[in-house]
Amino acid sequence: MRRSGIILALALTASATAQGGLPDITYDGVSAGYTRTDLDGAGEDANSFTWSASYELSDRFHLWGSIDRTTYEETIAVPQIVPSDFGDLPFPPDFEFPLLEIPPLEVSVRTMGVAAGAGVHGDLTDRLSGHARIGFGYANTEIESSGFDLAFPPGLNPIGIGQVQLIETPDRVDETSTDLVMSAGLRFNAAERVELFGGISQVGGDDTAAHAGVEFRLGAGWGVQLAGITGENSQGLSANVVWRF
Repeated sequence: MRRSGIILALALTASATAQGGLPDITYDGVSAGYTRTDLDGAGEDANSFTWSASYELSDRFHLWGSIDRTTYEETIAVPQIVPSDFGDLPFPPDFEFPLLEIPPLEVSVRTMGVAAGAGVHGDLTDRLSGHARIGFGYANTEIESSGFDLAFPPGLNPIGIGQVQLIETPDRVDETSTDLVMSAGLRFNAAERVELFGGISQVGGDDTAAHAGVEFRLGAGWGVQLAGITGENSQGLSANVVWRF
């Protein structure tokens, strides 16, 4: 669930408008947005769409949840095949191994993630609020590739007549995972229409990321968030529309 951990870190909450002065910081709200993530080692950036919500149970506790859909493409170079790759196949001593050129694999990855849990929150000053969350996340990942079949053509088969199938790659693989999700963060009322936020998150005990951003309040509970995130193997930017109630 490494890819999904980056998106979970950006499922943020902000504040609603109060009757006067600076807005109160509330944990009631919903958001939807887009994230572009640079995944180290991947051929192209990942594209994610995220929907999240939180609801205050009291002045200290809230529930939260999020759904995200992430896709990206990757090209994987396949090394040249050599005789040692085939273990104990009975190659004749004088056999000249053919050059078996394999085109790169074109891989498409799609992940659907769902996470939910509970959190605690509280005011640290009249402008600063802190929160901590815990929950579980479920991810289903579909991996499709161009695939390849590797066989000796007739005349190059070292152990008989006809073709010998050596390698066959699957065209599609489905993977699922369930992980513990934890996060903590701060929110600061910088001005009547501006809030700053930041925090850290961890998924599965080993996927840690930090995020920071700003929200511009547009009025009537609506706002726009811009945020950046950095993780162990990725960096991303997100834009979200939020509504507080």
